[in-house]
Amino acid sequence: MLQNSNADKYDRGLKILFIVVLALGLGLRAYQYFMVRSLWDDETHLALNIIKYGFDGLSKPLDYIQVAPVFFLYAVKLVTMAFGNGELAMRAFPFLVSMLTLPLFYYIVLELTKNRVTALIAFAIFCFNISLIYFSSELKQYTVDVSANLLITFLAISTNEFVSKYRRLLLAIAGPLCIMCSNVSVIPLFCVGCYVLITWIQNKKIDFRDILVFALWAAVFALNYYLFLYNHPALKDQQINYAFAFCPINIFSRDFYQFIGTRFDEIFFKSLFEVSQAYGFTYVFLALFGIGLINVLRPKNFKLFIFSLLPIVLHLALSAMKMYPFWYRLILYLLPGIIIIVALGTSIVASFLAKKIHLYAGVAMVLICMVFFVKRSVASFPLYPLDIKPVINYVNKYPPNTHIYLTTPINPYTYYYKLGLAKDSMFTEMPWAPWWPMTPDEFNAFSEGDTNNYLFVYGSNYHEWGYGKVIDYLEQHKMIVKTFSEHGYIVSEIKPANKGSLVAILDAKGFEDKYVWRSDNQEVFMPMWSNSKIETKQLILPKGKYKISVVSKGNPAGDIYPHNNVFVNNVKIGDLSSTYYLGRYTFPYEVTTTEERIVIAVDMDNDEKIGDNDRNSFVKQIEVYRE
Repeated sequence: MLQNSNADKYDRGLKILFIVVLALGLGLRAYQYFMVRSLWDDETHLALNIIKYGFDGLSKPLDYIQVAPVFFLYAVKLVTMAFGNGELAMRAFPFLVSMLTLPLFYYIVLELTKNRVTALIAFAIFCFNISLIYFSSELKQYTVDVSANLLITFLAISTNEFVSKYRRLLLAIAGPLCIMCSNVSVIPLFCVGCYVLITWIQNKKIDFRDILVFALWAAVFALNYYLFLYNHPALKDQQINYAFAFCPINIFSRDFYQFIGTRFDEIFFKSLFEVSQAYGFTYVFLALFGIGLINVLRPKNFKLFIFSLLPIVLHLALSAMKMYPFWYRLILYLLPGIIIIVALGTSIVASFLAKKIHLYAGVAMVLICMVFFVKRSVASFPLYPLDIKPVINYVNKYPPNTHIYLTTPINPYTYYYKLGLAKDSMFTEMPWAPWWPMTPDEFNAFSEGDTNNYLFVYGSNYHEWGYGKVIDYLEQHKMIVKTFSEHGYIVSEIKPANKGSLVAILDAKGFEDKYVWRSDNQEVFMPMWSNSKIETKQLILPKGKYKISVVSKGNPAGDIYPHNNVFVNNVKIGDLSSTYYLGRYTFPYEVTTTEERIVIAVDMDNDEKIGDNDRNSFVKQIEVYRE
């Protein structure tokens, strides 16, 4: 009787701990969500697409080189149609999915290990992990990837009476939904296929009902791939952007081991698991992971191997084929399997200590390890590394016609302008790219039309994004009047370089052509296509030296941008290539007589359409300065 009583207390204690951990996990995610931090750069790339397009548009290639599962986009669109385009509505779908699937992880670990202590350790790590908490309320599909993995795995292995009875029907419904909501769900679905295949071998019998379910998955995957992923125009750009995250094919090469070492350090200590390395715990952790890994690799634990380690191997293989990068947020869905391996190693060592020394030794070991597992996560909660609202509030204090130049924060600012939080409509995107450092001369050329102080908004990692030399130049030449910085964004008030006095600004309304084109933020442009030509109205200039600036941008075709020639009174004074980014191109001009009546013209001489890409040029305005 006494032993039964102790066992009952032990079971009740574990159940209470599960409920407490679950409540804390839900609470932490709710707090992270309802703190309503601002959408950051990557989120606003998607948000602007969701605001701009209907369901038909969202099923086509998106702006800003974005790729997201179509049902994920549809779900977010539905929520925003009901509740508006604010942060809570934009993040509601991933948040709700994360909350609803949270307890599934505990039952998955319990089913795989048959050990409630291991399941509780894994579940606690999962609930308190800052990466999983943060991405649970981000407008990206990464937490949906995690939830899809959990749902598929749970339905495949759960011994719950209802799930067991309707397993195939549930998988037939959940599989296609997960494929349409998560591009990586094909990996856990493949793992389910491997698991079922092994059960066929063990039972020496093929169940054709399983084949029907697999056929349905395959049909939906093929349809989704053909309609939304095959030959996607963003593929090339994504492969370039994530070149560092593709695993080398030669597993015996130095590059391969460097890649694995870098990703290992990233996953466990820097970006995903966030294990504390204090007091030499790195070696303890590696030992625990190694013990767990050895047990996963045992033949009798094939189910544990299939649902914890095999997805990692499969994703590495896909990255080697340059199909899906192996990088921290893109592999968030693999974190549950990694946590299972660590929790298994921890519980094995704790059980050994409890048997050989004392129960309290095992308990103490688990508690100490848990501190190191979640210490960094707890310390960094709540996580909001980038928040542009303070900078926007600061910018709003300036007169509404102050010109603002933005680099990486262009889409966050645009998003909050559409929401009404950002008040100034005079904002311009400035070129940015980590592989193209901007020089001070390029910066000055881009902003030389400003005769009054203007604002420059950029990320605090400006050195990484190629603006280090620009900021150094502005500081050295005392062009920065004042600067405000908070939560990863910076705004500087800049004095313009002395470029002479402005004589005239000839915008699209003044061109001798009745056609104009308006951008999303209502900037007016004069388009040029089919080798067309635009001309300004006549301008009278007295004797002197001038600079003529053409402000334009363009769309490429075949990686070639539109080429424009600039004329004054039919005499060519220069040429330019209009890039994707709005740029200012300046040419010297001199009036040698008492005065001269001039007409400025711009034409494009390389119009072409290649596939869906039409090479066009758009001129915003032409500016004339006197030196």
